[in-house]
Amino acid sequence: MQTGFCELYRPSDFSRTRPTCEAATILSELFDLLEEYAPEWYTQEHHDALQATLEKMSRMKS
Repeated sequence: MQTGFCELYRPSDFSRTRPTCEAATILSELFDLLEEYAPEWYTQEHHDALQATLEKMSRMKS
């Protein structure tokens, strides 16, 4: 399992942004599961959208 988003994302006011951090961690874990199990309904479009969102979230700074 890769490092969680919360460990990588430490804004100056972490307590205020914690819900965002937790949501990003959950989204990252969901992405990993979808990539691993690749259900039939999971398309390249879904993959690209999730990946782009995770990349944007990883660049967020406070």
